[in-house]
Amino acid sequence: MKTCLPPTGALTRSTWRRWTAAAFMSACSATNTALRMRTVCPPPNVNSTVPLPRAKTRLIYVKGSDDKNRHPKMLALVRKTGRQLIRRRFIGIADLTSALNASLVDHLVASGGIQTRPFEEQPCPDAALDALDPSIVSAFLRRAREERQFPLAETTAVADVMTHLDLLLDGQPTKAAVLLFGRNPQRYFPSAEVRCMHFHGTEIARPVPFYRIFKGNLFDQVDQAVDFALFQAQSLSRHARRRPAGSRPL
Repeated sequence: MKTCLPPTGALTRSTWRRWTAAAFMSACSATNTALRMRTVCPPPNVNSTVPLPRAKTRLIYVKGSDDKNRHPKMLALVRKTGRQLIRRRFIGIADLTSALNASLVDHLVASGGIQTRPFEEQPCPDAALDALDPSIVSAFLRRAREERQFPLAETTAVADVMTHLDLLLDGQPTKAAVLLFGRNPQRYFPSAEVRCMHFHGTEIARPVPFYRIFKGNLFDQVDQAVDFALFQAQSLSRHARRRPAGSRPL
């Protein structure tokens, strides 16, 4: 079922309440005809048997351990809903709160709203195999075979390479795969960049004399950052050799 998940890391108490009210409809069945809603309309006796707008997930909780004192209309609704959904019973508010929180956490884990994997092992949202650049993969294979006796041939399919490197999760590239081999990693991770600065002296001051921002895949970023550092070091070395005795160093 499609739901709109809150941003990762933004599950504050107020955000949790607002989001669960927008993304879920949970109904509590009392012993009479009144229905107490934990979220927004529409009421469950209208929409529990038809598709909900925005494909909302429904959580149904029935009060009481049995149906002896339940109103016939309420009992009919519970039975009707039970043919479509799995319902759970609760005794009191504490029991309901615990069950509801557990159900919400289970849903977030199943739908990706809460990640239990390390960042680099998580699937990259909206990325498919065509987000990876075959030329970058081939260059990696060529170098890996030359320097590390990597077993896969340079012509191996991208999907097979990613599977061998454990960079696919249920057929979807992981975040590490996109950062390493992506055509445009910044499309998915705008802040994935390296910033290099060279200052005159040992104090940080603005404006920065030499400042570069390197983007692209991680291989390119590392190479460009190393080149920047080496160039600045070589420039400093040449200047030191040409500097007159007693002059102030850069």
